[in-house]
Order: sequence, then C-alpha cells, then structure tokens
Amino acid sequence: MSSRTRNPRSAIRSRSTLAVALLLAFTGCIPSESLPPGAMDRQWLLDVDPTLEAPFYEAGEPGAEIPSRWVIRRNDSVIWSTVSIVRAVDRIEEGAQEVELAISPTHMEALGDVLVEVRDVLETLRNIAESGTGDDPALWANTLADVLLQVEGVARMISPDAPPQPGASEALAGGPLLDMLATYLDRRTGGGLADDLEAGDVQRVRMVFTQIVLKLGFAAAGKQPPPGLRSALIDRLEDAPDLSAMREDVSTLLQQAIQEARPAGPDATLRNVIQTTLDWAPRAVRALESFVEQWDRMDFIEVEVRSVNNEPMITATLAVAPGQEVRMADIVLFQPTLAFRGTTRVVVLSDAVKTADQAILFEPASPDGGVLLRFEGIPYLLARLFAFPLADGALREIRLTRGGGYRGTRLLHVEVLMRKTTGSATSDPRRMIVYQDVQEVQPVRTAFGVTTRSLRTERTFHYLTPDRRYTYHKVETPEGSTADADLAVPDRMPTQP
Repeated sequence: MSSRTRNPRSAIRSRSTLAVALLLAFTGCIPSESLPPGAMDRQWLLDVDPTLEAPFYEAGEPGAEIPSRWVIRRNDSVIWSTVSIVRAVDRIEEGAQEVELAISPTHMEALGDVLVEVRDVLETLRNIAESGTGDDPALWANTLADVLLQVEGVARMISPDAPPQPGASEALAGGPLLDMLATYLDRRTGGGLADDLEAGDVQRVRMVFTQIVLKLGFAAAGKQPPPGLRSALIDRLEDAPDLSAMREDVSTLLQQAIQEARPAGPDATLRNVIQTTLDWAPRAVRALESFVEQWDRMDFIEVEVRSVNNEPMITATLAVAPGQEVRMADIVLFQPTLAFRGTTRVVVLSDAVKTADQAILFEPASPDGGVLLRFEGIPYLLARLFAFPLADGALREIRLTRGGGYRGTRLLHVEVLMRKTTGSATSDPRRMIVYQDVQEVQPVRTAFGVTTRSLRTERTFHYLTPDRRYTYHKVETPEGSTADADLAVPDRMPTQP
C-alpha cells in the first residue's frame, strides 16, 4: 500500500499562527471587548439548505450519464463487494440515475491509494496554474509530463481495460467516483475544461483529466493546446508497458507542441475559476480520504448531486457505525479536530463559477448525529485556562471567502459557527471563530514562471461568545512583524452598535 502523505505547509502555517496567538493569550496579550447588543444575532445566521426540494442534477452527456445519487455501504466480504461493484458498473453503463454498492475495507484501502494519487495530481495542477512557464519551456514540459504520467497511472488503477496491476480489481471502485469528480470539476469551471470532448468521452477519467492537465498547463504558458495533442499523448501512454520510461518522450512532445501552440485568448475569468476550483478540490479529496481510511467505523455514505439554479450542489449523508466516531483533522486552515457521530447530512454550497464564496452546512440526521468540534492539545488547554473561554461545540456551518489574484490584495476569510455542548441549559450556546488573512502581493518572474511575493500580510483571529469578542491581530512585512491589539482590524465583525 502506498504511503498516504498530506501537504504539511498549510497545516504548519495555520498552527504557527495559532501558536503565536495562544502564546500571547497565555501572557495576557490578547484583548477582548464587549459585543454590542444584537451583534451575535446578525452574524450567527445559518444558511438555508436549498437542495431539499431540488431535483437531481443530470451530469454527463446524453448516452453517457453519470448517476446523481450514490449509496456506498460497508460490507466486510471482499467477494460480495466485488460482485456489488461489478453490478454497479453495469448500472452506470445503463445510465441509471441512482446507484448503490457495497465496498469492503480491502476495496477501500485500494481506493485510498487512488485518492492519494488524485490529490497529488490536483495539487500539482494548482502549482502549475499559479506559476506559468517563464523562459524555461523544458522545465515546464518536464513538470507537465510528470503530471500526465500520474494521470495515466490513476487511469490504469481504475480501468478494467488497462494492463494488469497489483490491487487493480479493488481499485475499480474508484472509477465511477472519479468519473463524477471529473464532470463536477468541469461544471464548476463553467464547462471550460472539457468543452471539446465528444459525447461519451466525459465518462473516461483518462480523457477528462488529460484534457484538464493540458488546458491548465498551456493556459499557464499563455497558449492553447494544439488540436490532436490529447489523442497523441493518450495513444503513446495507454499501452506503454513502463510509464517511467516515457517521461522524456512526453516532455519532448510537449516542447514541440508549445512551440506550435497559438496564443490563448484573454479569458482571465476561466483562469481565476480554475485557480479557485483547484484550491478547494485537493482538500475535498483529502476529506474523502479521511472517511476511506476509517471505513471500518462507517455504516454508509450517501452522496447526491442536486441542481440549484442549474448548477450542481453536492450533499453527503455520512452514517457512522453505532458506538464509533470518525475523526478528521488538517483539512482546512485553522481547523480543530472534527468528530463525526451517528448520521450527519453535509451540504456544500458553492458558487465558484461566479464568486469564491463557499458554505458547508452540517445538519444532524439522527438523534445521536452531528459533528463535534474539539479543541484538543496543550495549546488549546492553555487558552482555556488563561486567555478566553474556548469551548468544544457542535459544528453547524463553515463559511469561506477567497479573493484576489497575482497582483493586489488576496483575501481568505473563514467563519465557523458552532453551539457549545456543555454548561448551563439556559445560557446562550452560540459561538463563532473568525480567521482572516489579507495579503498584498505582486508578481515576480522566476526561471520557471511567474510567482508572487508578499509585501504585507495581516492575520486576524477572533473568538466570539454571545457578549464578548477576543481578538489577536498580526501584521507581517519583509522588514518584520507586529502583533498589536490597537491595530485596525480589517474584518466583517461589528465593533460599534
């Protein structure tokens, strides 16, 4: 089984910010102020789930539809699970709107290996989209070739027609899920990634992900992929006995293609949408990995794609086995541990085609269901004892807002809405955490491409009770950093009545 690693940079960054905040809290440096009457009422408003009465979203092309409802149950029998997967594949090929299958822990282990590779591909694509080619097309071609080889490797893991590989039969469980992911990625980017694929091609992970890689890679170079390049690459890789030996051949083909490619049109909107999508997609895959890794504690997962304003909205019902809990950590910035119990309905509200706003709703779907937000570890304990009344609570909603690009101001704003689960039954249980990261950046050309340099960064952390707000604020510049309670706090939280 492959080693399941996660990108540590975001976790390290968030933990370092939190560590500084908690250290200052321990020494009495985090200020607090009373909230004006009604402030919590205006901020603590849960979004409404628009998917309850929404129809299923029809994904895929006519004759190559992708199911809009999936029910995946745990079954410890490898034999029965294999039969169930084969039947599910038949149902998908028939164009069924709803599919139910059973997956054993053995199959899930293989699916976890597939997801690790998919997440790595998405993270590399994000890095390519953020950089460009600069004046070194050979380095660009080598990087893109590595990603294309990874895509082919994933396609072989899940394809029944690919050359035999260890664990391939178990990994087939990932094929239909990746079909849905590929179509969802394309829809969330306004149909701009796979818009030239013929009907039916969108069902093939190899085709769609190869197209995504080429469009992103050439867009980063300011070019359009030449016609026929995707087919030429797939023809070379699909039957290659040793993928590692194909790197130089693929890189040479890409270098020739970039010389012949036409300039890309000024579609800044598509590029920004791609960046936004690739920012959250790896984390979504990582969240799915958490459940795959703890599949022995699960009962079933139900995933639906509903149509809201003709856009796909994903909902997931997560059922944990009685007496068990599934823990999730380090998925998003500044995240304490999430503990899933019972049955919980999770709704992802996103309008990434038009904005960078997202909201994730967590609704208990059984008497013992819900997600508990836990602040575990010594730093959180010190914060409770010496700084502010940090309390575990039932998570109800996460809101994320992102903005900005290569130049000017970049914004990350995260709001966490929760309900305290301990204390007096008559006290107001509402709590909020607000984290904001504002950066002033400028583009910088490197040997490989165009990256960004931070000129100024402001990070703000709030913890809110119904009547009080605790604030930590830090400013970082190339000359140094300042943590000052008197600095202006650039957030959306009210400070005046």
